[in-house]
Amino acid sequence: MARLGPLLFLLLGACADDPAPGALGPCDTSAGPLLGCAGPNVGSPPPTIEQACERLVDCGRFLVNNVDPDGNHHDDFATCVDGLRSDEYTADRLEFVLRCIDVSSCDQLLQDHCGAFGGEAPQ
Repeated sequence: MARLGPLLFLLLGACADDPAPGALGPCDTSAGPLLGCAGPNVGSPPPTIEQACERLVDCGRFLVNNVDPDGNHHDDFATCVDGLRSDEYTADRLEFVLRCIDVSSCDQLLQDHCGAFGGEAPQ
């Protein structure tokens, strides 16, 4: 029983090399896709573009429908879908952005958190 104390101390000391809580690793930055990091929820299929844009609308990042007098959409669901369907995103980056939208909080999405991971953020 007397040996348990030093052993416990050694085990706790081994954890000291862990990064500080809240510290960002390289995969938690916008360089993640470039470093070959897997996107979040890799085991499940990513949401569709439409589902991702619905989430952005639900969070208030885009309006449902915002058409000017000339019939042009601005900062709405259609703009979001068109932006994500554009060729600004490679297939891998689009998947990463869709997964990012799926797992991010509304506060993060309102700050365009996932736009940093892909091509240009949809406008």
